[in-house]
Amino acid sequence: MEADRNATSVESNSIPTSHFQEKVTYRFGNKVICCLEGTRICILYETSFAGEPCELYHCVLESKSFLEKMTIIEHTIPFFLLLREVENSLSSNAMKFIDHIGELLQAYVNRREQVRLVKELYGNQIGELYHSLPYHMIEFALDDSD
Repeated sequence: MEADRNATSVESNSIPTSHFQEKVTYRFGNKVICCLEGTRICILYETSFAGEPCELYHCVLESKSFLEKMTIIEHTIPFFLLLREVENSLSSNAMKFIDHIGELLQAYVNRREQVRLVKELYGNQIGELYHSLPYHMIEFALDDSD
């Protein structure tokens, strides 16, 4: 995978925090990785649905030294995606962790937008629609009034 290196200022409208201002950044697909002070890095996750951009999420990782395990010190990832459960994989492979979080976020956004689209297109045919916070469980009843 080819990374684009950008040492210039990053556009402030696409970055959730000031961490990225005047920093070296690398783009990997829908992820932007920014080198922060010391041994900290920030990963910006760009989500989309049907080719249209959706939310931006970020996660800041830190290590006491280059040899120690990285830990999450700040993030905007929804609490119900169980970030702390996958944090253990940081000790073995940081890129695997970064990719896995990106996949979780994109899957969540896809499910949420699919439910929104079903409501929009078939809302008059659906009596009730319930879903869990991460949209991994969806229940609906068809309206029998027709």
